[in-house]
Amino acid sequence: MLKFLNKYKKFIIAFSFAYVYILVVLLAPSKFTATTPGEINNVEMQYVIEDVEIPNNFNVVSVYSWKEITIFQKWLIQNNQRYALRKQTDFEQNLSLAEYNLQGRISNQSSHDNAVIAAYTKASKVNNDIKIDYKLNSLTVYYTTNPDLKIGDEIIEINNREINTNSFEDYLTELSIYNEINPNQIFGKNLNLRVLRNGEQVILTHKLDEGIVFYPNYEIIKTTPSYEGLREQINRGGPSGGMIQALAIYSGLLNISYKDIVVAGTGTINTDNSFSVGRIGGLIQKYFTITDNKVDVFIIPTSHYLEIPDEIKNDFTHIIMVDEFDDLISEFIAIYGDYND
Repeated sequence: MLKFLNKYKKFIIAFSFAYVYILVVLLAPSKFTATTPGEINNVEMQYVIEDVEIPNNFNVVSVYSWKEITIFQKWLIQNNQRYALRKQTDFEQNLSLAEYNLQGRISNQSSHDNAVIAAYTKASKVNNDIKIDYKLNSLTVYYTTNPDLKIGDEIIEINNREINTNSFEDYLTELSIYNEINPNQIFGKNLNLRVLRNGEQVILTHKLDEGIVFYPNYEIIKTTPSYEGLREQINRGGPSGGMIQALAIYSGLLNISYKDIVVAGTGTINTDNSFSVGRIGGLIQKYFTITDNKVDVFIIPTSHYLEIPDEIKNDFTHIIMVDEFDDLISEFIAIYGDYND
């Protein structure tokens, strides 16, 4: 055996280095995240509302997001417009898997709550029998550059002012920190915060150069008809599923039916005073997803339309652009919907 090893020593050394190099290329992290085309999921199967049947036309568009890919995976998908590559931020590189999953749960729960609140509130303007009672409990931290804050912290007081309204827009406006361009962000102010962390209250300071991205944390107290919750706890559809989820619930509450069309949408639904439709990530990958699944109508935030290259738009897909919930009524329901008695 020793003679054999000595005879082929150079070859073995060369092979071992090549083997290690291949392993590094295949398994070494690239410090890049990737977004790839995903799937569509029917909204009808998500919600349970007493005596309400949600139309089966509506679908959430989801993409696959990879927290970090390998060097080999990056090489495979780069320069392909079906896939989006982005270098991780320092924050993302230091994010644990548990924190990453917690972010998903926070945004997902907010997506569903916002959709229910928007749908019931708007439907109640049409039918007085439809009602909703809810409360804004806190602003849940999703991302922050404040080293003292943690993902999942619930902000319950800013500058000694408790949350006393169901509109986070009004609350932040009273404090002169509401950002019209980025409603769910707080930055550019020195603030005193009281947060709820693991059941205990903590007092923190927030500096001028620090930022917070939050999701409003609502308690849905009572609804008519009764909202029973999600059919199953699934970590998809949020936050970018909020708009299409709200539209589907609204249609079910008002017994609106549609022709035999497949509808997909992407965009947040914000619980600001206009129930605005917010921007999302992975728009191109979502567009490839809906074309792969033969969707007839695609609803997106207006601000995203120009991001879709002309060469990949398909004639069979009707794209509707919206800025707020009322646009869904005028631009989609008015064209495709049929109010049943």
